[in-house]
Amino acid sequence: MLAGGKTAETSNGVLGCTFESRRHTISINGEEVSVWDTAGLDEGTRGRVPQEMAEKNLTKLLRDLRTANGVHLLVYCIRGPSVRKSLARNYVIFHSAICRKKVPIVAVVTGLENEPVSMDDWWIKGERELAKYKMRFDDHACVTTIDMTKLVGSVFEERSILSQQLVRKLVIDNCHRVATRPPSDANVFIKAALLDFRSVMRFGWENVQPLCGVVFHQTDLPLFHLGVFGDLRKINSQINGRSFVFQNAGDLSERYITPRISKGGADLLIFAGTLSDSNKERFRNFYASCSGEVCPVLVVTDDHSVDAWTGHLNSVGIGARVASISSDGQTQAGLGDLIDELCLVRGPARYRRTTFLRFFGRKSREHVDEIHAS
Repeated sequence: MLAGGKTAETSNGVLGCTFESRRHTISINGEEVSVWDTAGLDEGTRGRVPQEMAEKNLTKLLRDLRTANGVHLLVYCIRGPSVRKSLARNYVIFHSAICRKKVPIVAVVTGLENEPVSMDDWWIKGERELAKYKMRFDDHACVTTIDMTKLVGSVFEERSILSQQLVRKLVIDNCHRVATRPPSDANVFIKAALLDFRSVMRFGWENVQPLCGVVFHQTDLPLFHLGVFGDLRKINSQINGRSFVFQNAGDLSERYITPRISKGGADLLIFAGTLSDSNKERFRNFYASCSGEVCPVLVVTDDHSVDAWTGHLNSVGIGARVASISSDGQTQAGLGDLIDELCLVRGPARYRRTTFLRFFGRKSREHVDEIHAS
């Protein structure tokens, strides 16, 4: 659908095993992109795959993605018209464990050629169904994937042509201009992904950690003085029914004091401040000290600094969400939802009782951008 014809494969074989992948090179509006077509858990044609084999294939996939030009976009393909609960497990594995919630995720819903009025009407109800299972997307396309050569002259031909246009536009509109920089140490990245993968496999995506760990640092924007959460040193809070502990990373003038976290690290990092040269340096130290390479990052700033922070993070290849906050309650409530959404999803085994805190892309001049499609 994306290529409008036969694609050029850079790896051989049929997707018949969990996390096996094929890489295609295609052109969209004159830009060359790479698409990683990946089978999710138990989606292969050869039946169930032992976890040992799944981990071996996942490790290879992670190494391949790291050596490529980074991941620009995660495309999650959903077979409509019904929403199955089992979709949530692969969503968590790819969005949280593999991509660390650092790149945009979009949904492509297929099998909608028989929608009575418009294929996009499915999303009105479908989005709510997906949200029930904690699946949220930055954008979507509702399409049919029936072979266009079989539709010439039929009532579905127009929908098939429209579907190709929608998916290609979805990719172009949502790709990060700059790929998220891969972690400098491949083993650290792979270890974090496998740890979370095993947790999901053992406990399921629903039986998540009893306490979400957030490490924060605030500079000239006193986020926690606004009454959003309260105490500055160690804050316990409830967001959307989940328990959170927010811990301060410490005073930068005396180096960061990394809070005690589990071996999996924090579930989210939050940096609050306007954009300045000094805050750029503080953010760099915070990011490096608290394992920002394998953890989602949220930068909270004022309305005037959102675009500047976004541009700076893109320029250094750091995948992070940027949000603004003001003193009105509506904005604060929205920030809470965003924190809940961005935290990594992990199982309860990663915590001890006595402690809480101890792919699509654009072609650059040098590289072919990566698209990780599941």
